[in-house]
Parts: sequence; C-alpha cells; structure tokens
Amino acid sequence: MGEAGNSLNRSPYRIGLSEFVDYFSYSKQRIEILDGFLRFREGLHKSGLSSGFQWLNGSFLENIEDLESRHPNDIDVVTFYAGIRWPEPAGNT
Repeated sequence: MGEAGNSLNRSPYRIGLSEFVDYFSYSKQRIEILDGFLRFREGLHKSGLSSGFQWLNGSFLENIEDLESRHPNDIDVVTFYAGIRWPEPAGNT
C-alpha cells in the first residue's frame, strides 16, 4: 500500500472496501474490529448518509503485532459526507 519515499504515493491512499478488508483481516482480533467497522458503515448508510469518504488510521493500519507485540484495539475513522437524505415528514406531499 503505497511506496515509501515517493511523494506521489503518500497517504491518503485510495482503496476499495473489499481490498481493505482482504488486506487487514489476518487475525481473529482484526476480523472483529473489521466487523464493527462494517456495521458502523451500514448504520451510516441506513441513516441516509450515502455519499462521502472515510480516512482510516491508527495501530490497526500498522503491523502493531510485530512493532509492539500486541493486537490493535480499534480503528480510527474520520467520515466526510456530501449530504444526508432526510425522509419527508408525514403529511407532506
């Protein structure tokens, strides 16, 4: 994901959701965190947020298991959205 030292390939990186999940789902703990992240995204979509992007960061994106001999605890998420679809109030036509 990206190339060190090449300013054209520095973060933020664009990645599809499937590729992201495939790349980071290599332990039970990471799969549990990813499940929560996917449920969070589902909740955003059900709330009417359907257009935007997210920045992800934190130890989840690092090889923290080797760097600090521990599992990641969570994933840091910042959500940018373009708008929310609000339902029409009852009786408005």
